[in-house]
Amino acid sequence: MTNPVDLTIDFVDVRGKKIQVIRGGEGETLLYLHSAGGETFPLPFHEELAKHFSLIAPAHPGFHESTGIEQINDIEDLTFHYLEFLDALKLDKVNIVGTSLGGWLAMELAVRWPERFKKIVLVDAVGIWLKDTPMAEMFGLEPAELRELVFFDPSSDIAHALVQDEPAEDFLFLVLKALETTARLAWNPYLHNPKLHNRLYRINTPTLILWGEHDKLVPLAYGEAFNKAIPNSKLVVFKDCGHMPIFEKTSEFVDEVV
Repeated sequence: MTNPVDLTIDFVDVRGKKIQVIRGGEGETLLYLHSAGGETFPLPFHEELAKHFSLIAPAHPGFHESTGIEQINDIEDLTFHYLEFLDALKLDKVNIVGTSLGGWLAMELAVRWPERFKKIVLVDAVGIWLKDTPMAEMFGLEPAELRELVFFDPSSDIAHALVQDEPAEDFLFLVLKALETTARLAWNPYLHNPKLHNRLYRINTPTLILWGEHDKLVPLAYGEAFNKAIPNSKLVVFKDCGHMPIFEKTSEFVDEVV
C-alpha cells in the first residue's frame, strides 16, 4: 500500500501576480492545469498523482487566491502567463495534464512551444468547436442542472459535494469567482479558440486523450476530433463517466496518466 503524500500550498510570483500552487510528491514534474470548476485545493486525485510525480498544480489568475486576472483578457493572455509561470519556476520539458479549460490551455501552450513539454494528457478538454455537435451551455444553470450536465451519476455523493444546492458562504464565493473568471476567458467565443483546431498538427508531443463516455457538456465527438487532429495521440474512453473523470474515475484516471 502506497503511503500518503503531504500536499502543500504556497505562492509563486509571476511578473507581479501572486499565484497559488499545490505541490507534493517527487519524481518527474507533472504540471496540472485545472478546469473552470476550480479544483484549486488539495483533493484525492492530487494526492494520487503526487504518489507518482512531483506535482505542481497552480490556480489560474482569478481563481481561489491567485491574483492578476485584471492583466488577462482572453485565453491567449492566459497562455502567455503560463509560459511566464514555467520560466519563473525554471521548468522545461515537463509533463502536463489539463482538465477541460486546463486541457485547452495545455493545447494552446503546446502548439506554440511544443519543445517545452515531454508528454501531454487532455481530460475532456474544451478549446475547439464542432458545428454539428455543439458543447452544452454551462452558464446560468441551477445546481441540479449542472450536476446533470457534468456527472454520469448526478445523484452521487461526489456530485452533491462538488455542486452543492446550498453551499457555505466561503465555498459559494470561490464558485462565483471561478464562473466570473471563466466568463472573462471563454464567454465569446464560447469555450473555444476558432484558430486552435487548425493548429493542432503542431503538437508533436505524445498526447493521451481521456474522455468520459457520457460527457454531456463536451461530447465524446470532441475527444475523437482531438485524436484525429493531434499526431501521436491516443484516445481512452471511461465507461459510466461524465465530464470529470478526475472525480468519477479517479483510480482509472491516475493509472492512465502513470
